[in-house]
Amino acid sequence: GTSTDAIGTVTLNALEESKNVSFVGDSTFNTLNVSADNGISINGSVETVVGNLTLDADVDQTTLDNDKLYLEDGSTLTSAVNLELTAFQGAIESNGAVTLNSVGDMTINQDVITDGTSRFSADTDGDGSGEFNLVATKTITTQGNELHIEASVLILDGSLNAGGSFVSLVATNSAEIAVGDLSKEFTVSNTLANNELYRITADQLFIGDEDANSIYVNNVLISDNSNIANGLVLEAGLDDASIDFGSNASTFRAIEAKADNGLVVNSTLTTTVGDLKLESNLNDDIDDNAALSLLNASKLVSAKNIVLDATTGGISSDSILDLEADDDITINDTLNILHAINLKADNDDLGNGLIITSGAISSGGNDILLQASDIEISNSIDAGAGTITLTPTDNASIGLGSGIGDVQIT
Repeated sequence: GTSTDAIGTVTLNALEESKNVSFVGDSTFNTLNVSADNGISINGSVETVVGNLTLDADVDQTTLDNDKLYLEDGSTLTSAVNLELTAFQGAIESNGAVTLNSVGDMTINQDVITDGTSRFSADTDGDGSGEFNLVATKTITTQGNELHIEASVLILDGSLNAGGSFVSLVATNSAEIAVGDLSKEFTVSNTLANNELYRITADQLFIGDEDANSIYVNNVLISDNSNIANGLVLEAGLDDASIDFGSNASTFRAIEAKADNGLVVNSTLTTTVGDLKLESNLNDDIDDNAALSLLNASKLVSAKNIVLDATTGGISSDSILDLEADDDITINDTLNILHAINLKADNDDLGNGLIITSGAISSGGNDILLQASDIEISNSIDAGAGTITLTPTDNASIGLGSGIGDVQIT
């Protein structure tokens, strides 16, 4: 290991043809600049405690055998200010897991190829001044391992590829984040635009976490997230954080959105492969705005299940409510509106879609349609002066009272 506490800035230059720089063990510097003609290798941790950490593994920008920045499995780079990594003709490679940390900005100028869980954390002090910047045309590839990125601002001009594992994106310093086409909707500086979403390949994409602030979504096309096999998970878990789906419809392979204090849907949400799950009161607190609000004739359509959960806030709508699922529709909390309600489970008519209710359902005197292969009602359904229509799917029969049927009502 190496420590250079008494030296302000250390500059290491291996500029002769085919020369390289190697770090073995843990090393600490105030500020460090490293340039090599033919590669930099790191086995351990390299840290700066005052200034920047800058590594350039191919300073002459000509092709040689080892023009790469190589990080041994478990290696860590930590910068007290900014971290910048370059290997012009090569790549940044690791045979396992890597961890990169910066208090300030982090800039990745080359392809990154790892073979383990990879963590890139800018703004590690949480003051909101650390950007993560993956430059255009470059790709971070983890070969089927987890990829975690957090920063005050996420600039993803390149691509992310976790293969069959997941990608996690978190905005630090309680920064809000917006996903999709935000040109007409929300004023949020931290955005994941449609084309950035398209350049992410993963089994799932997680945006936010239990400490994340509000998330805004608008006009996400299925083509934008077609490379995310099992869809997106949005979590706005910070106290009073919410999730808002804007006025332009969005389509996902699958979507799970969960917020601490309110979730609003202003347009149609559709899933083409998996579930559609919405939760507006993640921490189950009694909050002022914890409702799940389906507004502006919004419609929910799922290729599998729809699950709605609002705990203390309840589920509301300002117009006719249409839910369509090829499998089950589950309503875990009170649904109380002044409009017609159409719940269509088993919409593909294959006989495997239930309507499951835990909270009371009321339409304020308007009609209610229940379409399903079976129903499990644990509370009241009240149409007042309106009509409740039960439509069995897949040619199912109805049993009333002691009568026997595929759909049993007792």
